[in-house]
Amino acid sequence: MDIYLRRRASRSLTTATRSIHTTKLTYRKEVPMKDTNPEGSPNRDAKPPRLFTVNETSERLRVSRWQVYTLINRRKLKTIRIGRRRLIAEPDLTALIESLREEEFSR
Repeated sequence: MDIYLRRRASRSLTTATRSIHTTKLTYRKEVPMKDTNPEGSPNRDAKPPRLFTVNETSERLRVSRWQVYTLINRRKLKTIRIGRRRLIAEPDLTALIESLREEEFSR
């Protein structure tokens, strides 16, 4: 390896050093989520909410994807972004349906 470095160093030291150095990997320790019930003790039966994509949400509401994005932009529907994906939690979808019902009955 030293011979390779000497040869490469004569051409360009930066390319040789780049090929030697490796990216340092950092590992994160996974910590379980702590869900608590109203009394404050851990709730062992708590399951994470089910997440739906925009397409799945539009199918469940029987509207177009465009209408779902309109609800998101009007901040009537809460979403979770993971990278470029936009996901909707089931409780947020239920809350939207309830708020639309209340709007309908208040007219």
